[in-house]
Amino acid sequence: MLRGLYLLRADPGEFLPVRNDRPEPSVVKEDAVKTCTTRRVRPAIGLVIVAGLAALAEPAAAQTQSRSFTCTQAAALIQSKGAVVLATSPTLYDRYVRDRTFCVYDQDTRPEWVPTRDNPQCFIGYSCYVPYRDGGRR
Repeated sequence: MLRGLYLLRADPGEFLPVRNDRPEPSVVKEDAVKTCTTRRVRPAIGLVIVAGLAALAEPAAAQTQSRSFTCTQAAALIQSKGAVVLATSPTLYDRYVRDRTFCVYDQDTRPEWVPTRDNPQCFIGYSCYVPYRDGGRR
């Protein structure tokens, strides 16, 4: 049974024991460097985490609101772009398409009505859904 620390030599299967009975003179310096580096890195990691969380929360707020358009403008936008993501409330948004060519190959379209500035139920186009799953509604 091998005990202690061993180094692998160039020849496979040969090990040399490592002697740890001598204190290293650079231990104090390395600890100081580690502490200094840790103090610099922790705030940076915290900043990256906060920025990532803000980026995750941002997409819902950044969507175009359907209520900012008239019914005609919203329908024209989808007809011209082909596919648009519109928010129908502060926390709910969906992708609306002009026709089936903007859906995945196994998806179908269903008509969609959204609230706009001048019409509470404006037909603007379609949304994609998986027909054999019934898409949750019909």
